[in-house]
Amino acid sequence: MNRANYIGFALAIGMASCVSAVAGSYTAGGETYTVVVDPGITWQDAMTLAQNAGGTLASIHNSTDNAGVENLVLQTLGLAGGAGTEAWLGGTYPNQPATGSKTGWTWTDGSNWDYANWNTAEPNNVNGVEFGLALNRYGDGTWNDEGSWPGGIGGYVLETRSVPDGGSSAAMLGGALGLFGMIRRKLRN
Repeated sequence: MNRANYIGFALAIGMASCVSAVAGSYTAGGETYTVVVDPGITWQDAMTLAQNAGGTLASIHNSTDNAGVENLVLQTLGLAGGAGTEAWLGGTYPNQPATGSKTGWTWTDGSNWDYANWNTAEPNNVNGVEFGLALNRYGDGTWNDEGSWPGGIGGYVLETRSVPDGGSSAAMLGGALGLFGMIRRKLRN
């Protein structure tokens, strides 16, 4: 095991002892999607951490990738829906109309908004503050505009360019971000 793989493994083990689940990853089309477990994180903080890690919050452009990311989120954060089972994605609509809108959303990576998997009741912009996109509010992998119920968020989906090392970098990155999130929360308390 080379040094980078050993460090990645050690961080993943450290993350497992500090949070409820170790993130897995899903790779498709040159992108790696990793669920970072960070309960209650805001959309803005998730975006900042994703950018600091050299990635972005995930953008999804087809049903195959949605299913892959959905399965990853369901396995990592839970199947039931509700508290702690949602994960932030990179969709945003800062000035969404009060009643919600399926049009006008953008991906933070600048890519085209060419696919959507909204729950039938969404988006609805509850309390006029739902500007971020989350997956799995209802336990079925559909999308929800979110912002008013941070208790539902269990983490976020980080999207990075794939690396040809079999995923050890993704594991190392996920472990490091998980540890960073825990340290950040401890320092706030």
